[in-house]
Amino acid sequence: MSVNYEVIYPLLKHLEERGHIAPIARESGDAGPSRTIYAITPPERDRWRGGRECSNTPRIAE
Repeated sequence: MSVNYEVIYPLLKHLEERGHIAPIARESGDAGPSRTIYAITPPERDRWRGGRECSNTPRIAE
C-alpha cells in the first residue's frame, strides 16, 4: 500500500476536528518531526460497534 502524505495529514485533521479521532500520544524521534498517535473516540467506537455506518460508507452487496 502506498500512502500519499499530502492527503493523509489533512484527512487526520478533518477526522480530529469532527471528533472521530483524538490524539493519545506524541513521540519525538531522533530525526524529523514528532509523531502523533491517534485513537478512535469512544462515541465513534460505540457507533461502529452498534452497526451504525456513515451515510457515505460504501455497502457490499450480499
